[in-house]
Amino acid sequence: MTIEKIAGETSATISTACSRRHFLKGVTTAGALAAFGLAGCAPKTKNEMATTGTAASNAADVNWDEETEVLVVGSGYAGLAAAYEAAKAGAAVRVIEKHKMAGGNSVYADGQIAVVGSDAQKAAGIEDSIEAFMSDALTAGLNLNYKDKLQLMGEKSNEVFEWTVNEIGVEWAQDDATGAAQLIAQGGHTVTRCIPPLVNSGSGIVKPLIAKLSELGVEVETSKQLVALVRDESGRVVGATVAEGCSDYDPATASATANIKTTRGVVLATGGYGKDVAFRSAQDPRLDETVGCTNFEGATAHGLKVALDAGVMGMQLDQIQCYPYTSPEEDSFGCAATWIEAESAYAPTIDPTTGKRFVNELTDRKRFCDAMFEVGTPLLQIGSVDNVPDWCAESLENALKAGVTREFNSLEEIAAEFDVPLEGLTAQMDSYNACVTAGEDTEFGKLFNPDAKPVVTAPYYVTRAWPKVHHCMGGVKTDIDCRVIGNDLEPIVGLYGAGEATGGVHGACRLGCNGTLDCLVNGRIAGQQVAALEPVA
Repeated sequence: MTIEKIAGETSATISTACSRRHFLKGVTTAGALAAFGLAGCAPKTKNEMATTGTAASNAADVNWDEETEVLVVGSGYAGLAAAYEAAKAGAAVRVIEKHKMAGGNSVYADGQIAVVGSDAQKAAGIEDSIEAFMSDALTAGLNLNYKDKLQLMGEKSNEVFEWTVNEIGVEWAQDDATGAAQLIAQGGHTVTRCIPPLVNSGSGIVKPLIAKLSELGVEVETSKQLVALVRDESGRVVGATVAEGCSDYDPATASATANIKTTRGVVLATGGYGKDVAFRSAQDPRLDETVGCTNFEGATAHGLKVALDAGVMGMQLDQIQCYPYTSPEEDSFGCAATWIEAESAYAPTIDPTTGKRFVNELTDRKRFCDAMFEVGTPLLQIGSVDNVPDWCAESLENALKAGVTREFNSLEEIAAEFDVPLEGLTAQMDSYNACVTAGEDTEFGKLFNPDAKPVVTAPYYVTRAWPKVHHCMGGVKTDIDCRVIGNDLEPIVGLYGAGEATGGVHGACRLGCNGTLDCLVNGRIAGQQVAALEPVA
């Protein structure tokens, strides 16, 4: 797998068994933008930092090194959408990314999106509504969601989907039967409304967005992270201190820093903090170092802590979601997760101590994980050759090659290998297959995909599953216009937020595919709003 700079200057080769990560090929690690700097000013070197320290948060104390109209912090879905909309509106935009590669945690995602009222639903004769979308999200979120944000997301879901197709150039998986986008069932959604990208990863959204930004003259500046927000005497955010070349995201190790003046504003799109064990376990002590995480190494609380230090209100920081579709056989997200999640609409997940199902495999992630933790041991998903949808066949192949998913020729082989009671397993599979044939899950109420078939034909595909930390529902507080709210409960002029960096949208549990929707809808709004803000001198 090759990671290349868009400009073509350098490339590095990384070996992997998981071709799901092939999306990294071509994702930009482009160098810094042409300077927006002020004449005669230069960023501080590491030696100069040792004597001057970091910039103060008071604008009166800051000597500006560089200037732009809009600074976007983070280059995942939300940051890229914000940068695109701001640049399209005519603003001078810079995007910084603390990781060595553009795309943030979004390139590690599946890239699926929830859409209400899509052409795909119409072609399939599926009725959906904003009310149903909100009800599903509120049920999963334990009614901790902000309803105005949910309603806005639902109302704009089809608009933003069509935007990705017609303006950004994202390609989505297609249904050969209808000629429209492929629809898939997803956990917690009572209506089939989710659509996977053609490449089955977040790169299918990230790469087209980066390309569109490049057309507008904006490149992502990698290995640069936010150190401080700068506010003037009125409280407006007028710039930021940015560190470059940090080791392990520690600003004290930076090779240089720069104070960047922003005449319009800053957009926080710094993502979540799932990989930050110290911070997440301070919010939820159960999520210590013994619990794995699906996120990339840059999913830390550095950006969030900078915001909190600047007087931003944090909210729901202890609402941290685990992901039930990962395997304990591998680190991080791994090769098998995409397959496990996709197959959950077709296959049963079995408690190996009883041979029985224990949950609706398409319930929301919190309820699924809670049920798994209650069982207390890794579970077995048992799929079959008749239930391999085309859009995730490559994911199955990757999991098989990695040895995480294994083939078996009979239920007897499965029972022997995993010490499962054969009588219980056989009875459960017969009952489950009867439900599939009838099109109704009378055991747990799972919503089967329309093309689901009984799990009866070998080879069987068996994968062990166990939860890992996945998504942070908490973050900075924002209003409906993505303005960041301060501790005085008033919007902070010049500061916007979108995506996983913000709280309030998903409540106690984010539904699958709603994360992509959240990032794109609110990223666009943040970019439009900051570009329209009256500039400061």
